[in-house]
Amino acid sequence: MTVDEAVNQATEGYERRVAQFVEAHGDLIAEVVAEVEAVGMDALSDFFYDITDEVKDGLGADASNLLESEDEQEEALDQAEGWVADNVSNAGVEANVLAAIWSRNMEAVNDIRAELAAVTKPKA
Repeated sequence: MTVDEAVNQATEGYERRVAQFVEAHGDLIAEVVAEVEAVGMDALSDFFYDITDEVKDGLGADASNLLESEDEQEEALDQAEGWVADNVSNAGVEANVLAAIWSRNMEAVNDIRAELAAVTKPKA
């Protein structure tokens, strides 16, 4: 298997799982996306930065575990990181919310809402 094939396999698996979440929980996901958009991604930048790292690590591991040589594994990690930057980090609110759900399952909805509550809580 080539590095490109390994990365494609990992990212296609990600996309399939995200599509399953959208099919099963689309209305809830749309609500959370709207809630985040109302506050703005910048307010949750630390949270979504952590999610991005989790997705990079997960996809990178999925891809690199399909390869034998250390050089190929390192290249797969780099390619997965680039894919996440293009398709999650820089792809807007919905992509980031879906990445959180991919990383943390539907528990991410509670995590996001807790973060939203923390940043929108009136200061005493």
